[in-house]
Amino acid sequence: MPSRQERINPPYDFLNPLGRFKEIPVSESPSCVILGRFKHKDVIDETIRLFEANGIKVNAPRVGNVVTEDDGGYKLLDSDQGKEPWDIAKNFFNAIPESDFVYIVNPENLVGMEVAMEIGWTRGGKVPIYATEQVEYVDQERKGFQPISVVSPMGMVKMVKEGVIWVDMEQQGWAVSREQRPGNTPQGEDTSDRLLWEFTRRNFGKKD
Repeated sequence: MPSRQERINPPYDFLNPLGRFKEIPVSESPSCVILGRFKHKDVIDETIRLFEANGIKVNAPRVGNVVTEDDGGYKLLDSDQGKEPWDIAKNFFNAIPESDFVYIVNPENLVGMEVAMEIGWTRGGKVPIYATEQVEYVDQERKGFQPISVVSPMGMVKMVKEGVIWVDMEQQGWAVSREQRPGNTPQGEDTSDRLLWEFTRRNFGKKD
């Protein structure tokens, strides 16, 4: 029999359940990071506003306009103007393990290389992760990646308001609460720097 912290039926509106579910308590001041392609920044902003109106702080990104685009096609927000690319990436990556969960906004299903790297960092930090739609990777090599639970934005709000988030143990049984995580560099300081270097190299050119 499942324990009190587990259940067989999917809670709320999980759209792609695979296994038994377990509950993870959220912190007293719940927060998250939102991932997604900035071509859908309007949808990302709608999700940010919904979450924050319901007591979920969005640690990154901020609501704002895409104002610049570098030669590599990487889009920057008005709030990022004047900041060093390395600092932008580092602040974003550090916000992930400091959040209760990560949420992917992917209206067209597809996520690119940058979001795929952020997903890898999320999993390395044992942070629960969800998406608005079934995740499909532009990079064909990632087709075998573990599925990500699909939950609507309101489904996330309902869970958090009850003080817990549920995770599909088949998809992310490794996930733990924010208080149970060892720190904000889940793969070690050296790996963290290498990942950030690769991220900034791909998007902004080589780190100075």
